[in-house]
Amino acid sequence: MFTVSRIALFVARTAVTAWVGAAVLFVVVGVTEVTSPQFSLDVKDRLAVLRFPLFYTAGAILLTTAWCCVTLVAALPGARRRGWICSTLLTLSLLGMAADYQWVFLPLVKVVTPPGQTRTAEFETLHQRSSRVNTANLALCLVTMGLLNWPRKVDAPA
Repeated sequence: MFTVSRIALFVARTAVTAWVGAAVLFVVVGVTEVTSPQFSLDVKDRLAVLRFPLFYTAGAILLTTAWCCVTLVAALPGARRRGWICSTLLTLSLLGMAADYQWVFLPLVKVVTPPGQTRTAEFETLHQRSSRVNTANLALCLVTMGLLNWPRKVDAPA
């Protein structure tokens, strides 16, 4: 039988898992492009400015969807503590993503515009900061994914 809480939990599980997969793929592709000698600095800068807004948009959509669903389930009577923990972790991840976009990515775009400039100390600082924030956000999402997908109870063998 389908209930609102089961459907919301399904959507939350799917959204968080999809985001973790998408973020990992994004990092693998991004690192491959940035370290490839086949691309000039100009092309690498253009790719970053082109790709990252899509990264933030996809993350915001998937994590906001998951947050809404998890918070809905957590607010229902009989909710478990796990729902509130997941809601809190998703809140932290969304806040981290918003902060990264506002205070790291947007200044980074200014540093690489126009494309192909020599890397400055400011670029390195912003890039390292973004890497740390995104790693922390991915870790929060991995924990959330584990909590959402972990079975609540193990069925006894027949």
